[in-house]
Amino acid sequence: MRDRLGLIIPFGLFGAFFLVYSIVWMISAGVMKDEIVAFAAREDERGRSFAYDGIKVAGYPMSLRAKIADASWTDGEEFGLTSSELQVIALPYDVSRILFAPQGERTITLFGTAYDLDAENLLFSIERDFAAAEGQNFSLVNDERTVTFSNLIINRQNLNEGDTIAADVRDIDFGGELSIRVPVFQLSAGLTGQGLNIGAMDLAIGREDDPAPTSFQAEGVLTYDDAGLLSGELDVTFVNERPVIMLLAELGVFGSGQAQLIAGGLSLLTDGGTRPTTLPLVIDKGEVYLTGLPIGRLPLGTIPPLAD
Repeated sequence: MRDRLGLIIPFGLFGAFFLVYSIVWMISAGVMKDEIVAFAAREDERGRSFAYDGIKVAGYPMSLRAKIADASWTDGEEFGLTSSELQVIALPYDVSRILFAPQGERTITLFGTAYDLDAENLLFSIERDFAAAEGQNFSLVNDERTVTFSNLIINRQNLNEGDTIAADVRDIDFGGELSIRVPVFQLSAGLTGQGLNIGAMDLAIGREDDPAPTSFQAEGVLTYDDAGLLSGELDVTFVNERPVIMLLAELGVFGSGQAQLIAGGLSLLTDGGTRPTTLPLVIDKGEVYLTGLPIGRLPLGTIPPLAD
């Protein structure tokens, strides 16, 4: 009799646990749908839009997965993401933290330009106090260019002292005639209502045919006005400055003659670009000054809001 009880009790406990778990899963499935609806409502309050055609919940028993048909997230006409199938992933015991995985045909809009999007393992999460995105082997394609990058990790968190953002993007190739390459971009910063307090930034940039890119490290504070024009001051440390100077000339920031003068003058300070050099970079409503000398204007006149 005791031997039978020794077998029956564990199975009975397992059956009771499985029943309770199944009930929790079914309840959580309903809560997940409610969370998706609540997310759409929160985005609407923030002036953004999250729309879709329907929700189907699956994944029992290991996880909660919802499939959202024809999902669309937009922030005005400047930013947006559409996906023919958006998978939503959550754990049954914590449906307040959900991950979105765009599948099928995907498009993304950046600064008003739309691209067909291809990426591996693309996930993102947008919550009340936290937002994150990650993925590998991105390709953004439209009629004018193909932009690729190998790795993306972005986190934004709302802490007691304010919002923080961290980003790590690798091997960016902007395509087009200039073939601009950014082997690395890393950023750690704090966000304010209309500004960015940069604690650390690492950037390497140049053309694809440059033997070595220009490397930057920067820190400082940037703000923007209601028109989106940048102002602020950064302490910039750079090595091998010539590639980025020639690139900015081709982008029309300043003329080729001015570029040669700037490159020649900086070469005297940097031992031909071999010695790390730190100089103040000042931006006044889009106008850029290096050590007090005007060197051009930012090609983009506006930037998106950095905080709600």
